[in-house]
This record gives sequence, structure tokens and C-alpha cells, in this order.
Amino acid sequence: MIIGDIVLSKSGRDKGCRYMVADIINEKFILVCDGKHHSIQSPKTKNIKHVVKLSDGNPDYLSDKPGSDKKLYKYLNSD
Repeated sequence: MIIGDIVLSKSGRDKGCRYMVADIINEKFILVCDGKHHSIQSPKTKNIKHVVKLSDGNPDYLSDKPGSDKKLYKYLNSD
């Protein structure tokens, strides 16, 4: 798993939610964001065992520019 990958939560209160990997803390934990509940500036810590990789993403969506969270949310929820 690398920064920018799209993952799906498979356990917890957020089961079924899509996230983008924002950072890798260590071999067990990653930081994820979705642009709505967990912004790029305040990502959620997630156990790697509790997510499954859906696809390679585009890390360009993880910028600090205004409107980036909205663009990330649209990107993750487009089918």
C-alpha cells in the first residue's frame, strides 16, 4: 500500500467507506482521508488490517490548496 491508494474500510463504524491513503505511519497503521468527515488536514488513523485496497489512486488530490477536500470527496465517490 502506498500514498494515494484508494482503500475501503472493512470494519468499524466507517465500514464500507472509501478513503485515500494520506500517509503511512508504520507497518500496522495508515492515515486516511475522505474529504468530508476526515479532511486532508486531519486524517483518520486506521489499522491496515481493517482496510482493503480497491485501486491505485492519484496522490495529486492530497494537496493543501483550497477546495482540495471537495475534489477528493468527488473523486472517491465517482463510479
